[in-house]
Amino acid sequence: MNKGVFLCVGTGGHVLPAYNVIKSMLDQGIDKKNILIVTDERGIEYFKEKDFETIVYPFVSSRKGITGYLLNLGKILKSIIYLYKSLKKYKPQFLFTTGAYIAPISAIVSKLLKVNFYIQEQNIYSGLGNKLSAPFAKIVYTSFPDTKNIQKNKIQYCGPVLNLDLNNNNEINKTSNLTIGFQGGSQGSKEINELVYKFCEDKRYFDIDIIHIVGKNNEIINTNRKNYISHNYIDDMQSFYNSIHLQVSRAGGGILEAAYLNIYQLLIPFKHGTTSVHQQLNAEYLEKINAATIIKNYEDFTNQIDFFIENYNENLEKIKIEVGSAMTELKDAPEDLDIRGRDLVTGIPKVVKITYSEIAFAMDKSISKIEEAVLKALESSPPELSADIYDNGIYLTGGGALLRGLDKRLNLKTKLPIHVAEEPLRAVVRGTGIALKNIDGFRAVLMS
Repeated sequence: MNKGVFLCVGTGGHVLPAYNVIKSMLDQGIDKKNILIVTDERGIEYFKEKDFETIVYPFVSSRKGITGYLLNLGKILKSIIYLYKSLKKYKPQFLFTTGAYIAPISAIVSKLLKVNFYIQEQNIYSGLGNKLSAPFAKIVYTSFPDTKNIQKNKIQYCGPVLNLDLNNNNEINKTSNLTIGFQGGSQGSKEINELVYKFCEDKRYFDIDIIHIVGKNNEIINTNRKNYISHNYIDDMQSFYNSIHLQVSRAGGGILEAAYLNIYQLLIPFKHGTTSVHQQLNAEYLEKINAATIIKNYEDFTNQIDFFIENYNENLEKIKIEVGSAMTELKDAPEDLDIRGRDLVTGIPKVVKITYSEIAFAMDKSISKIEEAVLKALESSPPELSADIYDNGIYLTGGGALLRGLDKRLNLKTKLPIHVAEEPLRAVVRGTGIALKNIDGFRAVLMS
């Protein structure tokens, strides 16, 4: 049968990387029939309705480190025998694991089967399972460039295992309104979720949009906040990342997905068990290269939100002035804008070009709301005013009038002449001054 065997158990932090690798193989034309998945009762939840051939077994996990495994040595030996007998008939080409308590078992079975054994390590500090298994592996693929707690001669740095379609990475869905994404995660989600619910009730931040992944099997609360969206789990993380400007999450290996997309993160490392060590180090690595900030409480969180809002608004204004556009195609197109910063994965300085077409796409929903408001105002205008608008058209004033293509887009929507006022930034003030100097002449307009 010669199948490739993927061994992944427990939480999403170990199962999803394996699934992402498998998905990439399927995209490259590998037949699903050539793949076998070995997992447990928790892990199988991520493969339901995906039509993979699977082996499900209650592998021993430990909350007490190596002591817990020694106390369950009999069960571990039993699982090794079971797995060896189960896989032998498949004549596997290789065994690939993403760590946790199945890794040492996989390593031993690979030697019994005499097949190549590979490991993927998501964290900057390897967990116990991968550390014990690394001597048996042909290669340990790492997500971080300087992974610790594993033999250096085994390591091959490959970068993060992404649940993203990189060919569609430009299909950005972000609106101009600040959107924060919260990932409760599969482990330790309670602290994140409680922070979100407190944030939902904080009146200072009612204008911020929230997308909240609460974690599998966690209850979704009811809230009257209209700009709050919640999910237990999102299979298509591409759409999630394309919609957010800032992420708040734990600090498992999955944080590299957001970092890869240059999304800044506020991290709350899990504080319990062996997970706490690698999550703290993951978070410290991203904080060191200015890709994230570690937060400890709600006050830390709101302080960072305030700082982010201030910088976000400044950057947004610069982008709007330099390459802002209401249309994806312009005759007199502005030059692309270079945004300089650090690559949030490697920490290396990087320049990203932003085009007016990308901004037009991002602003599309906001411009559509302006169009709707204009049409609604026209529908409710009295006949004499409507006739005047039909003859003279609509005049745009204020800073928004300077947005490239806005006059053309409103013209296409309303079929009316659209003019940009002379000196639009001062037009309202000048008009008010003229009206006040001739208040009797404008009394009918100013007073009702």
